[in-house]
Amino acid sequence: MGFLKSLTFLEMSDNDIVGNIPSSIGGLESLQRLHLDNNHLEGPIPNEICNFTSLGELLLWHNRISGSIPNCIRNLSRLQKFTLSSNNMTSVIPVSLWNLEELIFLNLSLNSFNGGLPLDMGK
Repeated sequence: MGFLKSLTFLEMSDNDIVGNIPSSIGGLESLQRLHLDNNHLEGPIPNEICNFTSLGELLLWHNRISGSIPNCIRNLSRLQKFTLSSNNMTSVIPVSLWNLEELIFLNLSLNSFNGGLPLDMGK
């Protein structure tokens, strides 16, 4: 995947894609929208996703993704839409997620996150 350096939109929703999200996806340097929702993806979100400094949309809902949201999510300063609902996510929601100033839509429902919400959320 790393050869598609000029690709800005990757739409692969509503397929039967199985397996992990490959770490080589981090080579898609120009990516602005990544839609991998409604597949059969599993395993963790690779840290390489945080290389997408221009990413505005990250749609990963309705898969079998597990683990935690990478702390490097804070690098996605242009992220506006993030959906991760209906997966097998666990752990605490990273504080860095609440610092994404451009984020206008966030759906983390139907997972197994634990811990609390930060007291200063929204400040």
